[in-house]
Amino acid sequence: MLRHFLLSTFVIGLSGSACHKNHNPSRQLYTGKLVIASPCSHYVIEVVEGPIDPAKIAVFWKDTFADTTYKNVFTVSNYCSFADLGLGKNEYITFELATETPPPGCQVQCMIYYPTPPVQNLIKNAKKVTWTD
Repeated sequence: MLRHFLLSTFVIGLSGSACHKNHNPSRQLYTGKLVIASPCSHYVIEVVEGPIDPAKIAVFWKDTFADTTYKNVFTVSNYCSFADLGLGKNEYITFELATETPPPGCQVQCMIYYPTPPVQNLIKNAKKVTWTD
């Protein structure tokens, strides 16, 4: 009798743990390449891995200063915190798209213009990674 009780307790516990799925199913990790890092915190990320919504990127965009066309790019909207990563052009990161608004306090006013894609995204949990093309 005790044996059946222990066995059924184990099975119920095991099946119950199988019901615990990812508590944040909308979390999606992307890999991106920093293709533009210009003065005044103009950052442009090219998404190189991860199924991203086409509304969140410029599928094709031309940098008119460098005469270069990029695909699957966006402008980083939280550029103050992004700068803290210390990334250089052509370095790779993993990141998530954030839905919340950026915190106040980034009051950068710069008169240097550099073209960036019209699509902007707030990113979070960004980490520098090693990537090979």
